[in-house]
Amino acid sequence: MATVHRARDVATGQLCALKVLHPHLRGDRVVCERFRREPTVARAVGHPAIVRMHELLEDADALSISMELLQGRTLKAAILAAGALAPAEVERVARACLEGLGAAHAAGVVHRDFKPQNVFLCDDGAVR
Repeated sequence: MATVHRARDVATGQLCALKVLHPHLRGDRVVCERFRREPTVARAVGHPAIVRMHELLEDADALSISMELLQGRTLKAAILAAGALAPAEVERVARACLEGLGAAHAAGVVHRDFKPQNVFLCDDGAVR
């Protein structure tokens, strides 16, 4: 659906992540509306396991979202690199994911794309 790039916010000079909707999806009204709502929805949930989103950026060529830049790797990348996680790590990651999903559900939000590629294991130990 989108590609995430490392970027620098020109207004603040801070590093951020820039999630850019794939160009072939720009013509899909439903996909674009969901993408446009994503920052507002994420801010409404406001849980430590949910990535902080800054703003929606839109012009004639692109639709994107700026968000906090995380240091680490996805759960999928971790499993591919090292194999299965230790049971204690599985429990820790699962608990953090369930807490984030629980907060989203309590706010009336259903995550439509929950998968290992969308779970981020931060270098500081946080799970997002």
